[in-house]
Amino acid sequence: MNAQPNHAVPPSKLPQSLVMSATISTKQVQVISRHPLQCASETAVSVLESPFELGPLDHMVLPFVPVDAVFVYRKPIPDANADDNALIEVGRLLRALALVLDYYPHLTGRLHFDPRSHRPKIVSLGLGAELLEARCSLRLDDIKSKSNRLLLTDLPDSGNALLPPFDSTIEGVCRDPILAIQHTRFACGSVALGIRIHHIACDACGFFQFARDLAQLYRALGPSGRDGNVVGTPILSPPPEIRSYLRDPGSMTSEERESALQSNQTTYYLVDDPGTSSNTEPSTAANKPAPPPVLGRVLRFSSQKLQELKAQATDPNGQDWISTNDALVAYLYQLTYRARLQHLIAQGVPETTAFNQLSTGIFSSIDMRGPTRLNLPPRYFPNCVYGAYMYLQPQTLAHGPLWRVAKAFHDMSHGVTPEQMKQNTQWLAIQPDKSRIRMNFDFNGSFTTSQWCKFDMYVGTDFDVDQHGNAIPPVVVSRPFTDISRVDGLAMVMASEEQVYRFMNTSPSSKGQCAVYVNYTVSEPVWAYLDQDVEFEEICCS
Repeated sequence: MNAQPNHAVPPSKLPQSLVMSATISTKQVQVISRHPLQCASETAVSVLESPFELGPLDHMVLPFVPVDAVFVYRKPIPDANADDNALIEVGRLLRALALVLDYYPHLTGRLHFDPRSHRPKIVSLGLGAELLEARCSLRLDDIKSKSNRLLLTDLPDSGNALLPPFDSTIEGVCRDPILAIQHTRFACGSVALGIRIHHIACDACGFFQFARDLAQLYRALGPSGRDGNVVGTPILSPPPEIRSYLRDPGSMTSEERESALQSNQTTYYLVDDPGTSSNTEPSTAANKPAPPPVLGRVLRFSSQKLQELKAQATDPNGQDWISTNDALVAYLYQLTYRARLQHLIAQGVPETTAFNQLSTGIFSSIDMRGPTRLNLPPRYFPNCVYGAYMYLQPQTLAHGPLWRVAKAFHDMSHGVTPEQMKQNTQWLAIQPDKSRIRMNFDFNGSFTTSQWCKFDMYVGTDFDVDQHGNAIPPVVVSRPFTDISRVDGLAMVMASEEQVYRFMNTSPSSKGQCAVYVNYTVSEPVWAYLDQDVEFEEICCS
């Protein structure tokens, strides 16, 4: 599947705050130069073993999936016409990128898949990463949405024009840089940084750690003179941990290997034919009509609405607690299922038959770094995600109260023990042929969620200061809707700009729940039923 630029989603009957804004043409953004990126230190790459081995949690990531986000920074108005005070100056950014690559030197290599084990690894260390420098002929104020909030979908090509190009074929993934960044300067002097890293190299937690490290080194460099001289050489302390957990299965004891082999594995299974990717035969799939398009929109849930949802999703008997994210995910999970059910019933399918046709599956990612899980170093960069999933009773999703759905999701996501996490990872590590491993979950027709807001997306990612010395935080941080991320039944919970003010203000009242955005994608027919849901409109349009 090739990732191509996305086009605007046609406006629907939803309120303007929910509708993806009319997309500005990609012709407004032009790449003017490309800068190869290398480590600042000549020894940074030479001290790494080659090939650079990855771990079992990296092996399980689909090769054509990147981790990417766009960070948008607004130029302070008093400095809008000051040519000598450019926001996120390219020369200084290039020096910061060279320095940060000293700590992440493996990102200068290329992905390679072993022909026998099918394990991904990183080869050709030192080949380099890339920075694209671009210009946008528009001003940020010219493209501000009617809601008075700037959303990524208001930007050129819904933000995709602000990301470096991505070829999702195996050839492209193995040929192109693991790390690519696009620096786009708007006509007003505002700047967007589009950062993309191959998901095989890191997860969202590692991605935002890298972004903060880059920003920290940029800030520490200080303004440079016109001759390009840098004052001082900043460092990161402590350095990131770039070596993957269980990257060497030989480090396991014989007892651990035997225990992993004998474990009652329910999350994954092995197939005899590695070419098998689903239960659908190609001949059958070829006869099926093309599925309807999947459309994405940005939903906003205010702090007040999140608290109301949490109250609705809490067990009225007071038996268990749930998090705000539990409540939000449960609401969207049930909402999606009910809209899909309505769509089938409207086509003349009896409810009992529809129950058998619709999936009730839900998949969620759990970060395993913490001390109560795998207890990995706090600055662990590679993938460290456990996939939790379940199938709920269709009657509960269709007609049950929200609190039952929330309790089931909470029990699933909080019920995985460190022992299960460790044993599953060890089982993955000892499998000689990674292409035979399959997850025991069918994503087709299910619901998937990922909580990016917990990674402090806005915090520590400021690069410059204004004329008063105040940090200039990003006004937007989000993933664009791409062909890869537009999945039927996907809810990615993003932080809002309120996260910045919560961390800047130290008063107790500032530590409450922030509003969140949800990048929500479902098939086009399902939106027709969501359009008519008054409660849905009231909850996520504030």
